[in-house]
Amino acid sequence: MSSARTAKLYDVFYHDKYGSVKLRIIGNVLVSQFEGPCGVRLAKNFKRDVIEFVSVLEHQPWAYMSISNGFEAATADALTILTESFMACGSRGCRAEAYVMRSPIARHQVNAMRSKAGLEINDAVFFPDYRSARRHLNSALATSTIPQA
Repeated sequence: MSSARTAKLYDVFYHDKYGSVKLRIIGNVLVSQFEGPCGVRLAKNFKRDVIEFVSVLEHQPWAYMSISNGFEAATADALTILTESFMACGSRGCRAEAYVMRSPIARHQVNAMRSKAGLEINDAVFFPDYRSARRHLNSALATSTIPQA
């Protein structure tokens, strides 16, 4: 595998004139960082790369974290695409999730995606900072195992 391919696989960044999204793997955690509003273009890029990144993680216990204090909200069309990404993570072994975000609208949208995926609306997935979110994920992953086929 070339180094350019490896770099793309573990760290990507997209932006448009409104917002941006960064996605990377840190250990066994898929980490995103959204800034500004999220439109369809950003959401499509995010979804495509989430699916690719998850293929690296899905054979071990893994988790998702969004560190997005600068995230404002997603458009309705983008929210549909982000929900599809969320459901892909759930169906491919995501064991826990944590969100660091200030926007009440963004938090509401996360809970709406969780509800569409059949998960309970739970404010316990929101954290004030990276450290507390990471502690939560580490604890959840420490007690998680991969089911035997």
